[in-house]
Amino acid sequence: MYHVSTDKRAINSADLAFEALRELSHVKNYKDISVTDIVKTAKIGRATFYRCFDSIEDVLKYRCDQIYIQCGRYLLGELVQNQIHSIDETFILPFLNYWDRHSELIELIIKSENESIISSAFVGMIESLRSEYPQVEIPNYNYFIAMRAALATAVLIEWIKSGKDLTPQALSDLYINQRSVDMSLLEQSLNFINPQK
Repeated sequence: MYHVSTDKRAINSADLAFEALRELSHVKNYKDISVTDIVKTAKIGRATFYRCFDSIEDVLKYRCDQIYIQCGRYLLGELVQNQIHSIDETFILPFLNYWDRHSELIELIIKSENESIISSAFVGMIESLRSEYPQVEIPNYNYFIAMRAALATAVLIEWIKSGKDLTPQALSDLYINQRSVDMSLLEQSLNFINPQK
């Protein structure tokens, strides 16, 4: 668990710890990075590290939570600024555009084999946005959040693992067209099961 206070020095120390972890990940395997490596590279005290974090994984959790909150603000800004109302424009495409520019963190989390951090941060982003707009009712909220988090996280992770081989627009189109792909697969399956004579 991380415990970074709102004090500027604590935030600065947490940021230095993440930057050190990021820098070290370019020269060492994640599993070989120690707290000692981080505090030496960040030029912070060991006690300072442990005031902010319980473990190295917490450094990733903290940064991911922070970046996802920024992502939520970006998505909200896109919605307000562009007055857009289709799912590809209000969520999928802006979400992918955001992560296209901030993918290094996701790459580091994938290297750490702690991908659940990404899903947890996504849920935190939605919860943060929801707390700002309590008047917006989302039916079956628990299922909404579970489905949205699972799908968005899985697509994001696969996209990063695939080297962002599709543009955000192409992946958004693929996401939106998934329903017609499902129908086509169903039709093909039915034709295979019950071939017409």
